[in-house]
Amino acid sequence: MTVEHPIANSRIWAQMRRGIRTAAAYPIRVPKNEALIMETKLQQLTVDERIKLVEDLWDSIAADQGALPITADQRIELDRRLNAYAVDKNRGRPATDAVRDIRRPLFVGYRQRLP
Repeated sequence: MTVEHPIANSRIWAQMRRGIRTAAAYPIRVPKNEALIMETKLQQLTVDERIKLVEDLWDSIAADQGALPITADQRIELDRRLNAYAVDKNRGRPATDAVRDIRRPLFVGYRQRLP
């Protein structure tokens, strides 16, 4: 019995074969040669320049949050969290405390390995 991968007969697979790159669920129509040129140009950037590019891209997405609809599951989770907060008013704890607690055992383990 042969089992085919679900993407093998999909619209996305057909687009990939024609050279159309996809991002998430939204197809980005870029001919293969242009995609390769873009990829090459990105690789020519330093790591710092690529990080800055990603930060700028992320900021542009954050500025347009209204264009990003949330799913039913996300809405349910948001409601659950808001209801939990309404009941106990627990604001959690500062991220710095959480990061410190995560790093503490890592640092202790690192110090124990030192000669």
